[in-house]
Amino acid sequence: MSVLNEGNGFDCIATAPCIITMYDEATGLPLTNADIKEAVDNGADDELHVMLGIVETDEKWWNDIDAVTAAWQPYWEEAGYEGELVRYPFRK
Repeated sequence: MSVLNEGNGFDCIATAPCIITMYDEATGLPLTNADIKEAVDNGADDELHVMLGIVETDEKWWNDIDAVTAAWQPYWEEAGYEGELVRYPFRK
């Protein structure tokens, strides 16, 4: 997850395995990218108020980088990602 900084660049603020969720502010229901795309495609995006929830996972997740890579590999393959695992420091 990145945010636009003052220099018009992007700063990474969280990466997997941080837990990042999206939910509808009005209903509290979880949202997917498909839900948001559908709202935009149907012109209902002005009614949708998306909130993000981010929870930092314990550093133990990163103690064995090979185990983390193996655990996430099936998901990356399903998404078509063939690159390497890139680690970023989590900034609060």
